[in-house]
Amino acid sequence: SNGDTTNDVAKTMNQKTINRNEMYERHGGDLQGIINHLDYIKDLGATTIWSCPLITNDQPSASYHGYAATDLYHIDPRLGTNQLYLDYVKAALDTCKGKLKTFTEVSSYAGFYFRDEVAFDVEAAKKDFVPENKPRLASLRDAFAAANPFDSATLEKTLKTAAAELGVKAGVLVHPTRLACTGATSGPSLYHLMAVLGKDRVLARLDKALAAMK
Repeated sequence: SNGDTTNDVAKTMNQKTINRNEMYERHGGDLQGIINHLDYIKDLGATTIWSCPLITNDQPSASYHGYAATDLYHIDPRLGTNQLYLDYVKAALDTCKGKLKTFTEVSSYAGFYFRDEVAFDVEAAKKDFVPENKPRLASLRDAFAAANPFDSATLEKTLKTAAAELGVKAGVLVHPTRLACTGATSGPSLYHLMAVLGKDRVLARLDKALAAMK
């Protein structure tokens, strides 16, 4: 899957074409595409992802397969970056320490990190996405948009300040915010998981939740 079209062509690489109509041409698949479809892969019953080599393959043609590597130390820039490959997954898994016993539990507990869209738990939505929470969540969304830096400490302070200004307990905001960001009612620390997701994705998920609320 071509999860990031901005890296389809790298100016520094020998092969600068992409053609999904030809078998031996590059098609644009990348690490982000894998991340975006982890749920689909899981639903297939697969327990392992065995990709072609992801390291740099700077060949003038047929450079898609990775078996003629030219740099053993860097992810091919058309597939992603070393940072994307390591840092994001590490940050996500760090929020799950002490909560998971086996790696296979990651998808159900922290799969929201690796999806572009999250499905809201139906029963939780009936409880937390109620009309009176919509203006509260909208107000919190605006507060998060102004948060700087977008780290766990700042986010916790921002939420608690918003709750005080709205005259409600923090939990009144915590529950719909968690549901909006993860689709579930439990998981890693809310403030830490939002910091890992980043401002853009948190705001986008809050916007989706607000649109779903009556």
